[in-house]
Amino acid sequence: MVDIYAKENYYDKNGLLLLAKGQKITEGMMKKLERHAVFAETSNYLNFTHSSLVSQSANEITDKMDIHNEAVVEEATEVLTSVIFESRKEPWFIVTNALSSYVDWIYTHSINVAIISLMMAVESGYGDEDLWNIGLGAFLHDVGKC
Repeated sequence: MVDIYAKENYYDKNGLLLLAKGQKITEGMMKKLERHAVFAETSNYLNFTHSSLVSQSANEITDKMDIHNEAVVEEATEVLTSVIFESRKEPWFIVTNALSSYVDWIYTHSINVAIISLMMAVESGYGDEDLWNIGLGAFLHDVGKC
């Protein structure tokens, strides 16, 4: 029998890593992958799902707060989408995944806090690296509730 290894990371619809790149695929794993909707790391599904949640939250915030500076909102949205999407490759992904899987309102609240924080930081003139760190910190601010 020939050993088969994953060529890339595979995630379920919530972004939970089911199979890591280079991991040997056993019969049990094949059955597990068949039971779940599986998305390859190169799939745009995860990026689209998180991106649409971030955009929706940004739109709701701008409506509630009567914000008209679209450039600030757009940059904040792009930074947060990047923070969430890129976290799949970082050690804190399990924390990001826990937020999205624990209780819906915590994930939405975390997105809202991060968007508002990023809009203030963009308006204040922070640079790209600072924006990324502010977005990550604001997004993960309630992780202890999980």
